[in-house]
Amino acid sequence: MSAGAAGPGVWLNIWRRTDYLGFPVYSYPGDTSNENALDGAALEIEPDSYQALVATHGNYFKTGRYALARESLLMEWELPQS
Repeated sequence: MSAGAAGPGVWLNIWRRTDYLGFPVYSYPGDTSNENALDGAALEIEPDSYQALVATHGNYFKTGRYALARESLLMEWELPQS
């Protein structure tokens, strides 16, 4: 299993511009000189809200990006060989 910008192995960075603590590790979306598989932008509107609320640092686990990252990491998970 490899790690880094080319192939995440144990961690993916999910962030949104409206998160006062979140930011991409390598590059913002659209920066074609620094494409990577580590950074994934999440929705900036709060999921499951009856009003359009700007999302900040919480509820990442409710976004589609979180679900995709989780599935990706689980598929790459390697159990130790005994």
